[in-house]
Amino acid sequence: MSLKNKTKQELINEINELKEQLRFKNTLPKNKGKEIDPETFETVPFGYVLFDEKKIYYINKTAKDLFKLPNSLVKDPSKLSIYQFIEK
Repeated sequence: MSLKNKTKQELINEINELKEQLRFKNTLPKNKGKEIDPETFETVPFGYVLFDEKKIYYINKTAKDLFKLPNSLVKDPSKLSIYQFIEK
């Protein structure tokens, strides 16, 4: 996934596709075929947390800084609950 020349709707569609991939695999995709590279979310100019009601899958650097999270939690976000973000 590249951010170049992408519309807002195209980005939303690609994010939703990544969510679906994660729901079925429970891990971030490793190969770079048609699947979305999660490192792309490090390049967006906003904090991004990929989650569902059960698990946090990914936190980008901007979100880490915003919520003042230690690196250990960003590397293994499974120790966090999305409800902890709501409390902040």
